[in-house]
Amino acid sequence: MKTKPTLLSFLACLSISASSLNAQSTPEPVLNIQAGNGVAVDKSEKAREIAELPAGSNNTCVALESEKAIEIPYAEGDPLFSTAEFTWILRAKFSNPGIPEIFTPIMGRWFAASNDRSAALILDPNKMILFSLSSDGTSQKVLSEGGGYAIPEDQWRIFVLRWKQGELASLSIYGNDGMHLQTHKTAQKFLLPSIKQVSQPFLIGAPAKYGMEIKSVKVFDRALTEEELTADLLTK
Repeated sequence: MKTKPTLLSFLACLSISASSLNAQSTPEPVLNIQAGNGVAVDKSEKAREIAELPAGSNNTCVALESEKAIEIPYAEGDPLFSTAEFTWILRAKFSNPGIPEIFTPIMGRWFAASNDRSAALILDPNKMILFSLSSDGTSQKVLSEGGGYAIPEDQWRIFVLRWKQGELASLSIYGNDGMHLQTHKTAQKFLLPSIKQVSQPFLIGAPAKYGMEIKSVKVFDRALTEEELTADLLTK
């Protein structure tokens, strides 16, 4: 004997369908590093081998409790090295963020050579965190020039960088609990058509004297929506 579907069962089906749709639309990071106790593992589908560099090597390193930096070699076709839109999420803290010297990259593809600049998170001598993008490899475009976010010592922060072609890039800072603290954007005059393609490795870390520690690093190959970002930040 056939039974008529009840309103409750109909609503339940709608709920299941909506949940399935949300699950399918949730983006997966192209890089998903989880770190702790000096060990870093890429939990993305690519499961990359994480190379470690000696502390202070090339003045672009260090990060984990073992005073090792993370290096991911360039690979053709790897979405981590795409010049299209992206979202970076870095959860880190610094025990000594304010040591007077030149800009120090802590994440991204940035080297000293003037034709190698691409995209990077930067620590400056004034305990500020900045973000640089380059379309031609020689010029710097830094978010909130002369400003940035003043990093507190020994407090975990989440740094989120989002950029979509033809739109303003943004750097947002959150507390370890996911509470929004600040957002900085590029000036309206700076609308990149694309960032410079470079075949440099993706580096994460700073010289040991900064006391940088990392909990996690995620890279998505598109600009996350506010809803997607909030959901990710609340998932530790």
